[in-house]
Amino acid sequence: MKTKNDEIIDLFEKDLAKMYKSSPRHEQVQMAVDIHSYIDDCSSSGFKHNKVLFAEAPVGTGKSLGALIPGLMATKNSLGSYKGMVYATATIGLQSQLWYEEQETLIELGLLTKNEAVLAMGRNNTACQKQFIKNKKIFSLEEINLLESFFTNTVTGLKDELIKEFGFNISSTKWQKLQIPRGKDYPCECAGHKYRKNLKKNSRLTLTNQQQLLAAYTTTFSGSGFQPIINLENKIIVIDEAHELQSNFLEAQTKKLSLI
Repeated sequence: MKTKNDEIIDLFEKDLAKMYKSSPRHEQVQMAVDIHSYIDDCSSSGFKHNKVLFAEAPVGTGKSLGALIPGLMATKNSLGSYKGMVYATATIGLQSQLWYEEQETLIELGLLTKNEAVLAMGRNNTACQKQFIKNKKIFSLEEINLLESFFTNTVTGLKDELIKEFGFNISSTKWQKLQIPRGKDYPCECAGHKYRKNLKKNSRLTLTNQQQLLAAYTTTFSGSGFQPIINLENKIIVIDEAHELQSNFLEAQTKKLSLI
């Protein structure tokens, strides 16, 4: 009978190698086996041991899949200790790459289905249809037609989807007229607002960035009573490029003051 480690080795050395038409990366396989063994040890010990693991690997190892594959395998059982996985990247660019590339790989490997994953980006990266209607006059007729199609068909309301799926490489100035305004809490049923509300539900895989993770963590333990935008309860949390976490934390906590 195959052990979990045997299953992981087969995934990398057979399935993944076939998909990429390349030889297995032994450092990547070892990393995945070590991570799964650690996760399993935490669960079987009733979480009495240290629950933080630091993993370091050379550039080109394939660290993302080396962490995602064992993490998702640990969340397969709905009755298990882990209800999902949160993967936080250092940058939005890498977050987007994981969503459009690695997610498809995980689906092909049978570790994930499309509706089990969410892309969690911040308010600044989410469009609001009311804002579009309010500021429509700044857009050309061609842009208006494209944006109307976007708001009719978008799944996420995210800038990333507008660029990659609808081919609109929108300028920062014009995007600011579409994004959800800071501090605005008005009823809107557009896709962007709905998608952000759904982030609070449990998902097997949440692809986010460090700043979103920090915001969710702060809300969770602030005692404010507010529900965090990302559900962190009983989740395996992976912080990619962890050496960037301190600077991202300081940036998130920085406040601007003006003297009158």
